[in-house]
Amino acid sequence: MEGFRGYVGALPGGGEKGERENKTGIMGVSAGSTLLDKNVERLLSEPWGAALAGVQYNKEVLGSLCEQFSRLEPQARRGALQGTLFMRKGQRDSLKEEVRTLVDLATNDKDQWVSLIARALGGLRERFDLQQLQQDVPAVSY
Repeated sequence: MEGFRGYVGALPGGGEKGERENKTGIMGVSAGSTLLDKNVERLLSEPWGAALAGVQYNKEVLGSLCEQFSRLEPQARRGALQGTLFMRKGQRDSLKEEVRTLVDLATNDKDQWVSLIARALGGLRERFDLQQLQQDVPAVSY
């Protein structure tokens, strides 16, 4: 957790509960609100931030990510998608529709890597076709 000092208290195992957690809840999503905390976008943009964020995904967080997806920076959009890979089995089972919505939003994203990740995640339920992906997302071919 050394590299994520700014998030201590907002994540499990992060030490004592911080004031930020008490006011905004886990992942910085305000209760009764759909606005994401600016720290969430920063967390999703950092190396391994998706791993820390993904275990915190719930309906409210994924709903907020979907609502604000287009305004997030490309690296944060990538992190939001990658976070779904770190969800626990129980989360994955109960949040299938929300994850599908997020993946669908990202499939035709203007950022090729966001689109690539979304297509890879979408392809996990069927046979993954790398040749088709290379045609759809030129960045993969490099």
